Order: sequence, then C-alpha cells, then structure tokens
Amino acid sequence: MSDRPSPNAVSAWIALVKAHQAAMGTVESALKEANFPPLQWYDVLLELERAEEAGLRLIELEERLLLKQYGVSRLTARLEESGLIERKKCPGDRRGQVATITRKGIDVRKAMWPTYSRAIQKAVGVHLTDKQAESLVGLLGKIDPRE
Repeated sequence: MSDRPSPNAVSAWIALVKAHQAAMGTVESALKEANFPPLQWYDVLLELERAEEAGLRLIELEERLLLKQYGVSRLTARLEESGLIERKKCPGDRRGQVATITRKGIDVRKAMWPTYSRAIQKAVGVHLTDKQAESLVGLLGKIDPRE
C-alpha cells in the first residue's frame, strides 16, 4: 500500500471538506439568524441532557465531543455563565469536575432543535434520498476510526 493517496482519494477528500464546510455553514447561520448560541453549545447540552442527573466529567464530555481539554473548559465556563449548566467538583477526584444541565439548559436545547433540524434538512436532506443518506453513513463510517 502506497503512502500517497490516489487521485480519487484526493478528490474524495476535497469533496468531503467542501461538504462539511457547506453543511456546517448552513447550520451555524441558521442558529445565528434565530439568535441561538453556536452549534457546539447544542452538542454539550444534548450530551449532558442524555447523561441526566449524573452529569458527565469534563474528560467524558471532551471524549464525546472530540474537543481539546482547554476547549471544553472554556466552553463549559461560558455555558455555566449563561446558566445553562452547572459544574461541581467530582467526588473522589479533587481536580475533576462534573457538569450537569440545568432546566434552562434543557429549555434552550429543546428550543434550538427545530431550527437545527430545518438546517440539517436544508444542508443534507434535500440533496439526498434516504437510501443515499444511509449509504453515506456507511461510507463515512469506514473513515471514522471510532465507528
């Protein structure tokens, strides 16, 4: 196996990056137009809502969101300042923190979803049939080492 990509692999890479940028731009613009926070906030709120009352350690949140530790720290600080989450010391680990979602955070996340879902439809849904979307998930799963 060569360490150089084939021309088709390069073309696939370019198409993937362009599609990602276009889709993310559509979603971020829709959220901004509706006066909602950025997409990363939604992702944090969703993960914390799924974790329920137990919350998540910041390291767990980092793994789920694929953000660097300093990024999670800054992001959770902004969410806490906005009253959307709470951070507490982790029992048994003086340096660790656990984040939980507040009622306000749940409300904001739920309010964001209709705008977010319409943006997903605009960015992806109108361009692909369900069968094509299913195929794309399978293809992208081959690239994602976590899948």
